[in-house]
Amino acid sequence: LPLSASQVAEAMLDLGYGSCATTDSVLELLSCAGEGGLAPGSVAQVLMMMAQTHTGLPSDGFFSATPEGSAPPTTWDVPTFVAAVKSAAPSLDWGAVMSHLDSSSFQVRDAAGLAIITSAFKLGSPAANFPSIALFGRWKHTKAQLSLLTSLLQSPPEAQHLLLAASPRVVPGGGGG
Repeated sequence: LPLSASQVAEAMLDLGYGSCATTDSVLELLSCAGEGGLAPGSVAQVLMMMAQTHTGLPSDGFFSATPEGSAPPTTWDVPTFVAAVKSAAPSLDWGAVMSHLDSSSFQVRDAAGLAIITSAFKLGSPAANFPSIALFGRWKHTKAQLSLLTSLLQSPPEAQHLLLAASPRVVPGGGGG
C-alpha cells in the first residue's frame, strides 16, 4: 500500500537513523510514497520529523548496523537523504519544500534542528539563496514560525549570517531616499 507523506516520515522515524545510512535505503522508503510521490509537502514532512528528532532515538532499531559494520548512526544523514530525494525527484522545488514547513506539527527546538532544515535546502538547491519568505513571510502557523526564528537566534553567528543575508528583502513602502 502506498504511504502518505506523514506515513513516510513516521516509517523513517520508526526505522531510526540507520534508515538514512545509504541512498538506496532512503530511495526504498521514498518509493513507498503514495499519490503525489515526492511532492514538496512530503519532503517537508520528513525534514520536520528529522529536525525534531535529530538526537535521542534508540540505536537498536531495524537499521542499527551500518553496511560497513561500524557504529550505528546517532543522527539523521541529511546529505544522504537529500541525494536520494534529488535522485528520485530531480526537479523538486526546494523553495516550495521550505514553504511547506508552515505546519501546526512543525517545531524547531534548537540550532541543530534548524541546521537540518538549512543544510537540506543548501544541498537540494545549491545555486539558490535560502528563501527569506520561509523565515519572515506571513505564516498560518505562527508557533511554527516563531520556533524557527527562535532557533535562528540561538544559532552561531555564522549560521545567522548565512540565512539573514541569503535572499534580498524588499521593505514594503520603502521608497527611495
